[in-house]
Amino acid sequence: MNESSNLSSAPVSSAGRIPELDGLRGLAIFLVLICHYFVPVGPEHSWFVRFGYVTHLGTNGVDLFFVLSGFLIGGILLSSRGSATYYRTFYIRRFHRIFPVYYLWLILFGVATYLAPFWGSFWADKFHSVRPLWTYFLFLQNFSFIPLFYAFAQAYWLWPMWSLAVEEHFYLVIPLLMRRMTVRRLVYLLLALILISPFIRAVICKAFAWGPSAALLWTPCRADQLALGVLLAVAWATPAARRWISDHVAYFYRAMILFGATILLFEILFVAEVKYTYALVIAFERSFVGLFFLCLLVVVLEQKRSRLAAMARWRFLRELGKISYCVYIIHLMMKWVASWVLVHSDPEFRDWRFLEVALLGYLLTWLVAQLSWRYIENPLIRRGHDLTSHTKVLRVNNVEAGEPEIASSVAS
Repeated sequence: MNESSNLSSAPVSSAGRIPELDGLRGLAIFLVLICHYFVPVGPEHSWFVRFGYVTHLGTNGVDLFFVLSGFLIGGILLSSRGSATYYRTFYIRRFHRIFPVYYLWLILFGVATYLAPFWGSFWADKFHSVRPLWTYFLFLQNFSFIPLFYAFAQAYWLWPMWSLAVEEHFYLVIPLLMRRMTVRRLVYLLLALILISPFIRAVICKAFAWGPSAALLWTPCRADQLALGVLLAVAWATPAARRWISDHVAYFYRAMILFGATILLFEILFVAEVKYTYALVIAFERSFVGLFFLCLLVVVLEQKRSRLAAMARWRFLRELGKISYCVYIIHLMMKWVASWVLVHSDPEFRDWRFLEVALLGYLLTWLVAQLSWRYIENPLIRRGHDLTSHTKVLRVNNVEAGEPEIASSVAS
Protein backbone atom coordinates (compact mmCIF):
# COMPACT_ATOMS: atom_id res chain seq x y z
CA MET A 1 0.00 0.00 0.00
CA ASN A 2 1.29 3.46 -0.90
CA GLU A 3 2.19 5.65 2.08
CA SER A 4 -0.18 8.33 0.87
CA SER A 5 -3.11 6.11 1.64
CA ASN A 6 -2.17 6.18 5.31
CA LEU A 7 -2.60 9.93 5.46
CA SER A 8 -5.95 11.51 6.12
CA SER A 9 -6.84 15.17 6.02
CA ALA A 10 -4.70 18.11 7.02
CA PRO A 11 -4.63 19.31 10.63
CA VAL A 12 -7.17 21.98 9.82
CA SER A 13 -10.41 21.78 7.94
CA SER A 14 -11.75 23.98 5.22
CA ALA A 15 -14.97 24.59 7.09
CA GLY A 16 -13.71 27.77 8.71
CA ARG A 17 -11.38 29.18 11.32
CA ILE A 18 -10.32 27.00 14.20
CA PRO A 19 -10.77 29.35 17.17
CA GLU A 20 -8.27 27.52 19.37
CA LEU A 21 -5.48 28.06 16.83
CA ASP A 22 -6.29 31.76 16.59
CA GLY A 23 -6.22 31.87 20.38
CA LEU A 24 -2.82 30.18 20.57
CA ARG A 25 -1.48 32.62 18.02
CA GLY A 26 -2.92 35.40 20.16
CA LEU A 27 -1.20 33.93 23.21
CA ALA A 28 2.10 33.89 21.32
CA ILE A 29 1.95 37.57 20.39
CA PHE A 30 0.67 38.48 23.87
CA LEU A 31 3.77 36.88 25.39
CA VAL A 32 5.97 38.82 22.98
CA LEU A 33 4.23 42.10 23.89
CA ILE A 34 4.69 41.45 27.61
CA CYS A 35 8.38 40.74 27.07
CA HIS A 36 9.12 43.73 24.84
CA TYR A 37 6.91 46.29 26.55
CA PHE A 38 8.08 45.61 30.11
CA VAL A 39 11.87 45.55 30.22
CA PRO A 40 12.70 47.21 33.57
CA VAL A 41 15.85 49.29 34.00
CA GLY A 42 17.37 49.89 37.45
CA PRO A 43 19.71 48.50 40.13
CA GLU A 44 20.68 44.93 39.38
CA HIS A 45 18.97 43.34 42.37
CA SER A 46 16.01 45.69 42.74
CA TRP A 47 12.52 44.17 42.85
CA PHE A 48 11.71 46.25 39.78
CA VAL A 49 14.38 44.52 37.72
CA ARG A 50 13.40 41.16 39.18
CA PHE A 51 9.96 41.81 37.74
CA GLY A 52 11.75 41.74 34.39
CA TYR A 53 12.81 38.15 35.02
CA VAL A 54 9.12 37.23 34.84
CA THR A 55 8.33 39.30 31.75
CA HIS A 56 11.44 37.84 30.09
CA LEU A 57 9.55 34.54 29.81
CA GLY A 58 7.54 36.26 27.09
CA THR A 59 10.40 35.58 24.69
CA ASN A 60 8.93 32.09 24.47
CA GLY A 61 6.09 33.52 22.40
CA VAL A 62 8.34 33.30 19.34
CA ASP A 63 8.87 29.59 20.05
CA LEU A 64 5.10 29.08 20.07
CA PHE A 65 4.90 30.86 16.71
CA PHE A 66 7.49 28.45 15.28
CA VAL A 67 5.68 25.33 16.52
CA LEU A 68 2.35 26.63 15.20
CA SER A 69 3.91 27.51 11.86
CA GLY A 70 5.39 24.05 11.46
CA PHE A 71 2.06 22.43 12.33
CA LEU A 72 -0.08 24.60 10.05
CA ILE A 73 2.26 24.80 7.06
CA GLY A 74 2.99 21.10 7.40
CA GLY A 75 -0.74 20.44 7.29
CA ILE A 76 -1.23 22.50 4.14
CA LEU A 77 1.60 20.76 2.33
CA LEU A 78 0.55 17.28 3.40
CA SER A 79 -2.97 17.85 2.11
CA SER A 80 -1.73 19.00 -1.30
CA ARG A 81 1.21 16.65 -2.00
CA GLY A 82 -0.50 15.26 -5.10
CA SER A 83 -1.66 18.58 -6.50
CA ALA A 84 -0.48 19.51 -10.00
CA THR A 85 -0.05 23.09 -8.77
CA TYR A 86 1.53 22.22 -5.42
CA TYR A 87 4.38 24.76 -5.53
CA ARG A 88 2.47 27.46 -7.39
CA THR A 89 -0.45 27.43 -4.96
CA PHE A 90 1.74 27.43 -1.87
CA TYR A 91 4.07 30.22 -2.92
CA ILE A 92 1.39 32.49 -4.38
CA ARG A 93 -0.54 32.31 -1.13
CA ARG A 94 2.56 32.78 1.03
CA PHE A 95 3.62 35.75 -1.11
CA HIS A 96 0.28 37.51 -0.64
CA ARG A 97 0.33 36.76 3.08
CA ILE A 98 3.90 37.74 3.99
CA PHE A 99 5.54 40.06 1.49
CA PRO A 100 3.26 43.12 1.17
CA VAL A 101 3.22 44.16 4.84
CA TYR A 102 6.86 43.14 5.32
CA TYR A 103 8.24 45.14 2.42
CA LEU A 104 5.93 48.09 3.07
CA TRP A 105 7.38 48.32 6.57
CA LEU A 106 10.94 48.16 5.20
CA ILE A 107 10.21 50.86 2.64
CA LEU A 108 8.69 53.13 5.30
CA PHE A 109 11.83 52.71 7.39
CA GLY A 110 14.00 53.52 4.38
CA VAL A 111 12.00 56.67 3.66
CA ALA A 112 12.16 57.77 7.31
CA THR A 113 15.92 57.17 7.39
CA TYR A 114 16.36 59.27 4.25
CA LEU A 115 14.25 62.13 5.65
CA ALA A 116 15.69 62.08 9.17
CA PRO A 117 18.65 64.43 8.42
CA PHE A 118 16.19 67.06 7.23
CA TRP A 119 14.54 66.97 10.67
CA GLY A 120 17.83 67.84 12.39
CA SER A 121 20.99 66.19 13.67
CA PHE A 122 19.18 64.68 16.66
CA TRP A 123 16.86 62.58 14.51
CA ALA A 124 19.61 61.89 11.99
CA ASP A 125 21.54 60.26 14.82
CA LYS A 126 18.48 58.31 15.97
CA PHE A 127 17.94 56.93 12.47
CA HIS A 128 21.57 56.01 11.97
CA SER A 129 21.56 52.44 10.57
CA VAL A 130 24.28 49.94 11.41
CA ARG A 131 22.87 46.84 9.73
CA PRO A 132 22.56 47.00 5.90
CA LEU A 133 18.96 47.28 4.76
CA TRP A 134 19.60 44.84 1.91
CA THR A 135 19.96 42.01 4.44
CA TYR A 136 16.31 42.53 5.35
CA PHE A 137 15.18 42.61 1.74
CA LEU A 138 16.89 39.23 1.19
CA PHE A 139 15.77 37.75 4.54
CA LEU A 140 19.34 37.40 5.77
CA GLN A 141 19.07 39.66 8.82
CA ASN A 142 19.17 36.77 11.28
CA PHE A 143 22.72 35.94 10.14
CA SER A 144 24.00 39.44 10.95
CA PHE A 145 25.60 39.96 14.36
CA ILE A 146 25.88 43.74 14.14
CA PRO A 147 24.19 44.87 17.38
CA LEU A 148 21.33 47.34 17.13
CA PHE A 149 21.57 48.67 20.68
CA TYR A 150 22.64 52.16 19.61
CA ALA A 151 20.80 52.28 16.29
CA PHE A 152 17.63 53.27 18.09
CA ALA A 153 15.19 53.63 15.20
CA GLN A 154 16.49 50.56 13.38
CA ALA A 155 16.33 48.51 16.56
CA TYR A 156 12.74 49.42 17.32
CA TRP A 157 11.59 49.38 13.71
CA LEU A 158 13.22 46.19 12.47
CA TRP A 159 14.39 44.00 15.34
CA PRO A 160 11.37 41.61 15.35
CA MET A 161 12.00 40.73 11.72
CA TRP A 162 14.77 38.23 12.51
CA SER A 163 12.20 35.49 13.09
CA LEU A 164 10.50 36.22 9.76
CA ALA A 165 13.80 35.38 8.08
CA VAL A 166 13.74 31.99 9.84
CA GLU A 167 10.17 31.46 8.61
CA GLU A 168 11.08 32.33 5.01
CA HIS A 169 13.99 29.90 5.01
CA PHE A 170 11.56 27.27 6.28
CA TYR A 171 9.13 28.08 3.43
CA LEU A 172 11.92 27.63 0.88
CA VAL A 173 12.94 24.18 2.08
CA ILE A 174 9.94 22.38 3.56
CA PRO A 175 7.74 22.25 0.41
CA LEU A 176 10.49 20.46 -1.52
CA LEU A 177 11.13 17.99 1.30
CA MET A 178 7.47 17.14 1.76
CA ARG A 179 6.93 16.75 -1.98
CA ARG A 180 9.97 14.57 -2.69
CA MET A 181 10.44 12.48 0.45
CA THR A 182 8.38 9.55 1.59
CA VAL A 183 6.52 10.12 4.84
CA ARG A 184 8.79 7.65 6.64
CA ARG A 185 11.97 9.41 5.53
CA LEU A 186 10.43 12.78 6.32
CA VAL A 187 9.71 11.63 9.86
CA TYR A 188 13.31 10.41 10.26
CA LEU A 189 14.61 13.77 9.02
CA LEU A 190 12.35 15.70 11.39
CA LEU A 191 13.45 13.59 14.35
CA ALA A 192 17.09 14.12 13.38
CA LEU A 193 16.59 17.89 13.28
CA ILE A 194 14.87 17.85 16.67
CA LEU A 195 17.74 15.89 18.20
CA ILE A 196 20.64 17.65 16.47
CA SER A 197 19.59 21.32 16.78
CA PRO A 198 20.31 21.68 20.53
CA PHE A 199 23.80 20.23 20.04
CA ILE A 200 24.43 22.69 17.20
CA ARG A 201 23.45 25.46 19.61
CA ALA A 202 25.75 24.07 22.29
CA VAL A 203 28.78 23.78 19.99
CA ILE A 204 28.32 27.25 18.50
CA CYS A 205 27.75 28.81 21.90
CA LYS A 206 30.95 27.32 23.34
CA ALA A 207 33.18 27.72 20.29
CA PHE A 208 32.58 31.33 19.25
CA ALA A 209 32.20 34.69 20.96
CA TRP A 210 29.17 35.37 18.79
CA GLY A 211 27.81 31.89 19.53
CA PRO A 212 25.01 32.87 21.96
CA SER A 213 23.51 35.23 19.38
CA ALA A 214 23.79 32.66 16.60
CA ALA A 215 22.22 29.99 18.80
CA LEU A 216 19.11 32.13 19.13
CA LEU A 217 18.92 33.65 15.64
CA TRP A 218 20.34 31.25 13.05
CA THR A 219 17.83 29.18 11.15
CA PRO A 220 19.57 25.80 11.73
CA CYS A 221 19.57 26.56 15.45
CA ARG A 222 15.79 27.10 15.50
CA ALA A 223 14.89 24.26 13.12
CA ASP A 224 13.87 21.90 15.92
CA GLN A 225 10.77 23.89 16.87
CA LEU A 226 9.56 24.10 13.28
CA ALA A 227 10.30 20.39 12.89
CA LEU A 228 8.24 19.62 16.00
CA GLY A 229 5.25 21.33 14.44
CA VAL A 230 5.64 19.51 11.12
CA LEU A 231 6.04 16.19 12.95
CA LEU A 232 2.78 16.80 14.79
CA ALA A 233 1.10 17.64 11.47
CA VAL A 234 2.25 14.29 10.07
CA ALA A 235 0.95 12.49 13.16
CA TRP A 236 -2.34 14.38 12.93
CA ALA A 237 -2.80 13.27 9.32
CA THR A 238 -1.94 9.64 10.08
CA PRO A 239 -5.03 7.83 11.44
CA ALA A 240 -3.12 5.37 13.67
CA ALA A 241 -0.99 8.11 15.21
CA ARG A 242 -3.99 10.39 15.61
CA ARG A 243 -5.89 7.65 17.46
CA TRP A 244 -2.91 7.08 19.76
CA ILE A 245 -2.77 10.81 20.54
CA SER A 246 -6.51 10.90 21.27
CA ASP A 247 -6.26 7.91 23.57
CA HIS A 248 -3.24 9.24 25.48
CA VAL A 249 -3.92 12.95 25.96
CA ALA A 250 -3.21 12.50 29.67
CA TYR A 251 0.42 11.81 28.75
CA PHE A 252 0.63 15.22 27.11
CA TYR A 253 -0.77 16.91 30.22
CA ARG A 254 1.90 15.27 32.36
CA ALA A 255 4.61 16.07 29.84
CA MET A 256 3.56 19.73 29.88
CA ILE A 257 4.07 19.86 33.64
CA LEU A 258 7.46 18.16 33.34
CA PHE A 259 8.64 20.41 30.50
CA GLY A 260 7.31 23.51 32.25
CA ALA A 261 9.23 22.66 35.42
CA THR A 262 12.39 22.07 33.38
CA ILE A 263 12.01 25.46 31.69
CA LEU A 264 11.69 27.17 35.09
CA LEU A 265 14.84 25.37 36.25
CA PHE A 266 16.72 26.63 33.18
CA GLU A 267 15.49 30.18 33.89
CA ILE A 268 16.69 29.97 37.49
CA LEU A 269 20.12 28.78 36.33
CA PHE A 270 20.26 31.62 33.81
CA VAL A 271 19.27 34.36 36.26
CA ALA A 272 21.53 33.01 39.01
CA GLU A 273 24.43 32.83 36.53
CA VAL A 274 25.44 29.41 37.82
CA LYS A 275 28.91 28.57 36.59
CA TYR A 276 29.22 26.38 33.47
CA THR A 277 25.46 26.36 32.84
CA TYR A 278 25.14 29.25 30.37
CA ALA A 279 25.77 27.18 27.24
CA LEU A 280 23.58 24.40 28.65
CA VAL A 281 20.66 26.80 29.03
CA ILE A 282 21.15 28.35 25.59
CA ALA A 283 21.41 24.93 23.96
CA PHE A 284 18.58 23.00 25.57
CA GLU A 285 15.98 25.40 26.97
CA ARG A 286 14.60 26.10 23.49
CA SER A 287 14.07 22.36 22.98
CA PHE A 288 11.98 22.04 26.14
CA VAL A 289 10.02 25.19 25.30
CA GLY A 290 9.17 23.70 21.90
CA LEU A 291 8.10 20.41 23.49
CA PHE A 292 5.97 22.28 26.04
CA PHE A 293 4.10 24.15 23.31
CA LEU A 294 3.69 21.00 21.22
CA CYS A 295 1.95 19.36 24.20
CA LEU A 296 -0.16 22.48 24.73
CA LEU A 297 -1.23 22.38 21.09
CA VAL A 298 -2.26 18.73 21.37
CA VAL A 299 -4.25 19.31 24.56
CA VAL A 300 -6.04 22.37 23.20
CA LEU A 301 -7.05 20.64 19.96
CA GLU A 302 -7.94 17.27 21.46
CA GLN A 303 -9.67 18.38 24.65
CA LYS A 304 -12.12 21.01 23.42
CA ARG A 305 -13.89 21.12 26.79
CA SER A 306 -10.73 21.60 28.82
CA ARG A 307 -9.93 24.87 30.57
CA LEU A 308 -6.91 25.35 28.34
CA ALA A 309 -9.05 25.06 25.20
CA ALA A 310 -11.61 27.42 26.71
CA MET A 311 -8.87 29.96 27.38
CA ALA A 312 -7.63 29.60 23.81
CA ARG A 313 -11.13 30.54 22.66
CA TRP A 314 -11.17 33.82 24.61
CA ARG A 315 -12.30 36.55 22.26
CA PHE A 316 -9.40 38.81 23.20
CA LEU A 317 -6.82 36.17 22.28
CA ARG A 318 -8.63 35.21 19.06
CA GLU A 319 -8.82 38.84 17.92
CA LEU A 320 -5.19 39.38 18.81
CA GLY A 321 -4.27 36.20 16.96
CA LYS A 322 -6.08 37.37 13.84
CA ILE A 323 -3.94 40.53 13.60
CA SER A 324 -0.80 39.01 15.13
CA TYR A 325 1.36 39.30 11.99
CA CYS A 326 1.17 43.08 11.78
CA VAL A 327 1.26 43.41 15.58
CA TYR A 328 4.52 41.47 15.66
CA ILE A 329 6.14 43.62 13.01
CA ILE A 330 5.15 47.05 14.34
CA HIS A 331 4.78 46.70 18.11
CA LEU A 332 8.29 47.85 19.12
CA MET A 333 8.11 50.89 16.87
CA MET A 334 4.71 51.85 18.30
CA LYS A 335 6.23 51.63 21.79
CA TRP A 336 9.02 53.97 20.69
CA VAL A 337 6.51 56.45 19.27
CA ALA A 338 4.40 56.31 22.45
CA SER A 339 7.47 56.96 24.59
CA TRP A 340 8.43 60.07 22.65
CA VAL A 341 4.86 61.34 22.71
CA LEU A 342 4.40 60.90 26.47
CA VAL A 343 7.85 61.22 28.08
CA HIS A 344 9.99 62.64 25.24
CA SER A 345 12.67 59.95 25.46
CA ASP A 346 13.55 56.47 24.31
CA PRO A 347 11.58 53.74 26.13
CA GLU A 348 13.10 52.88 29.50
CA PHE A 349 10.84 51.13 31.95
CA ARG A 350 12.29 52.77 35.09
CA ASP A 351 9.07 53.36 37.00
CA TRP A 352 5.36 52.72 36.79
CA ARG A 353 4.84 55.89 34.72
CA PHE A 354 5.94 53.86 31.77
CA LEU A 355 2.81 51.77 32.08
CA GLU A 356 1.21 54.71 30.26
CA VAL A 357 3.77 54.29 27.49
CA ALA A 358 3.02 50.58 27.26
CA LEU A 359 -0.73 51.22 27.15
CA LEU A 360 -0.47 53.89 24.44
CA GLY A 361 1.96 51.71 22.47
CA TYR A 362 -0.46 48.80 22.64
CA LEU A 363 -3.42 50.95 21.54
CA LEU A 364 -1.45 52.37 18.61
CA THR A 365 -0.34 48.86 17.65
CA TRP A 366 -3.91 47.52 17.85
CA LEU A 367 -5.28 50.38 15.73
CA VAL A 368 -2.66 50.12 12.99
CA ALA A 369 -2.87 46.32 12.92
CA GLN A 370 -6.67 46.39 12.62
CA LEU A 371 -6.43 48.82 9.71
CA SER A 372 -3.73 46.67 8.12
CA TRP A 373 -5.89 43.56 8.46
CA ARG A 374 -8.97 45.21 7.02
CA TYR A 375 -7.45 47.11 4.12
CA ILE A 376 -4.22 45.25 3.28
CA GLU A 377 -3.83 41.75 4.70
CA ASN A 378 -7.30 40.26 4.42
CA PRO A 379 -7.92 41.54 0.85
CA LEU A 380 -4.52 40.20 -0.23
CA ILE A 381 -5.11 36.83 1.43
CA ARG A 382 -8.37 36.58 -0.49
CA ARG A 383 -6.63 37.59 -3.70
CA GLY A 384 -4.01 34.89 -3.18
CA HIS A 385 -6.76 32.32 -2.78
CA ASP A 386 -8.69 33.66 -5.76
CA LEU A 387 -5.58 33.29 -7.95
CA THR A 388 -5.23 29.65 -6.94
CA SER A 389 -8.87 28.66 -6.43
CA HIS A 390 -8.91 26.79 -9.76
CA THR A 391 -6.57 24.19 -8.23
CA LYS A 392 -7.92 20.80 -9.19
CA VAL A 393 -8.24 18.07 -6.61
CA LEU A 394 -6.38 14.92 -7.55
CA ARG A 395 -7.10 11.58 -5.98
CA VAL A 396 -4.20 9.46 -4.82
CA ASN A 397 -5.30 6.02 -3.62
CA ASN A 398 -8.74 7.41 -2.76
CA VAL A 399 -7.24 10.27 -0.74
CA GLU A 400 -8.07 13.77 -1.87
CA ALA A 401 -4.72 15.47 -2.39
CA GLY A 402 -5.78 18.91 -3.57
CA GLU A 403 -5.16 21.74 -1.11
CA PRO A 404 -8.29 22.68 0.81
CA GLU A 405 -9.33 26.29 1.00
CA ILE A 406 -7.77 27.11 4.34
CA ALA A 407 -8.14 30.87 4.19
CA SER A 408 -8.58 30.70 7.90
CA SER A 409 -6.25 29.56 10.63
CA VAL A 410 -3.40 28.82 8.24
CA ALA A 411 -3.51 31.66 5.75
CA SER A 412 -3.86 34.26 8.44
